[in-house]
Amino acid sequence: MWPGGQQVPGTQAMAEAVAKTPYSIGYMELHEAVRAKLAVGAVQNAGDNFAPPTVATVGTTADVTEITAAPRFTIANAEGRMAHPMCVVKWIAVPGSIKDVDKRRATAGFLKWLYGEGQRQLTSMGYTALPAGWLTKMQGEVAKIR
Repeated sequence: MWPGGQQVPGTQAMAEAVAKTPYSIGYMELHEAVRAKLAVGAVQNAGDNFAPPTVATVGTTADVTEITAAPRFTIANAEGRMAHPMCVVKWIAVPGSIKDVDKRRATAGFLKWLYGEGQRQLTSMGYTALPAGWLTKMQGEVAKIR
């Protein structure tokens, strides 16, 4: 049986707990492990290869996964020689119709930024930018907001 663990509120707290606890293992967002300068381990993927958690392997995972209707797909355990098996997609739920014109413009403006210029900021924070095909699809969905 696995020994009991410690609950912590969020990934930053997890990184801090792992950093100060000898021989510990924690699961957190990649950017937190990088920020805390923690050692990370490669995980065996669907292709029987061991892929380390890096921006490149997470990007490979997204690249080999076709985006379909949210939230009906996953990138966890995706096929691909260096695809990292423990990746997730975070969703933003937005109604297709927003009656308030100011809210509609603000929402569409934010999403246009997120799926355009905002991708550079994500990478500077240690996140993986979305693949070009995903961005094109998302930009098309933003254009449908009425």
